[in-house]
Amino acid sequence: KIELNDVFTNKTIFMLSNFIVNNNSKYTEQGILDNSNKNLIKRVPFESSYGLSFAQERLFFLCDFDKESLKAYNIPMCFKFSKKSINKDIFFKSFKEVVIRHEILRTIIKEDVNNGNELRQFIIDFNEIQEEQLLFEFEYCLNKNEMDLKIIKLFNYEFNLRKEIPVKIVFFINLEDKDDNIYVGILFHHICFDGWSTQIFIRDLQNFYEFFNNQKDENLTKKNIEISLNLPVLSIQYKDYSIWQREYLSGKRLQKLIDYWKSKLEFFEELNLIYDCQLRPIQFDYSGDEIYFELNENVSSKLKLNARKLNVSLYSYLLSAFSFVLSNLTNQNDILIGTPVANRNQIELDNLIGFFINMLVLRIKINKYDNLCDFIKNVS
Repeated sequence: KIELNDVFTNKTIFMLSNFIVNNNSKYTEQGILDNSNKNLIKRVPFESSYGLSFAQERLFFLCDFDKESLKAYNIPMCFKFSKKSINKDIFFKSFKEVVIRHEILRTIIKEDVNNGNELRQFIIDFNEIQEEQLLFEFEYCLNKNEMDLKIIKLFNYEFNLRKEIPVKIVFFINLEDKDDNIYVGILFHHICFDGWSTQIFIRDLQNFYEFFNNQKDENLTKKNIEISLNLPVLSIQYKDYSIWQREYLSGKRLQKLIDYWKSKLEFFEELNLIYDCQLRPIQFDYSGDEIYFELNENVSSKLKLNARKLNVSLYSYLLSAFSFVLSNLTNQNDILIGTPVANRNQIELDNLIGFFINMLVLRIKINKYDNLCDFIKNVS
């Protein structure tokens, strides 16, 4: 497997073929092997604590600065099962194995007195974690309304990131439910989890559950379990990424990036949208909404066809439309749009739960003298 970035880095057939054959080693144009691959993330030696990634540091500061924002960064999940289709003990056992497999799910962040009170991450041995910390419990509810309120209460839980691991699980049972369904509420704090992590978590949880549900040998070791599961081997953990990131993004490389973004975002205009609703109150509760809509097949096909004719992606095509609408609504020609990026640029990160996501700023300047096709191509 190679990344898109590898194709652009190894610009000739010779370089790319050598890159693939030699297990991702880099060759120069002259065919000289370059072993100075600073993009390689390696396991770090054991320490009592580890430095934070830039993402952890950023989010921890925000949560510390505004305590009300803590629950705004909760990532909730709720699953519905029939009693016949799930074994609660096996489900919880599988959940624990996922927490054991991914160290970031059992990590707390606090000041380290041995490192000048610097904020650092401490990985908790799972044997030291009490079930109460996971909030593992059964909530028996008299009716659906009571169950809904308790699920909402779980999802609004305020983590103490200095003292407790950033994940919870609760089983909810509605005593009025004639179908005997079980609802499982799982809560993560964003500081240990992102959108990409969701598919990894569900895949790992399902694999562990199916394995334990069909298990016959009670004496399997952890290593034998992972072999039997056929899950991808985790060559690194999130802490290794954190250390690598701090070392890689430092010195001249970091300064170059800072200078680039300062230049790129210099003299930007704030978006001046006209309010057509009540102004945001001084104190707000972070409640939001999601708006779902569908494009019919005819419109969708035409959009794809137009994008193809202009040789741009559908994303660029729709981004152009969105920025054009914002420009018309605000009478501004300098539009900044933030878009999330996975930020998983190394293969080692593909199967790792963690907080990697970042916001990429797209700055789009609209020239009223451009025709529409030129504008879309410029955006792309």
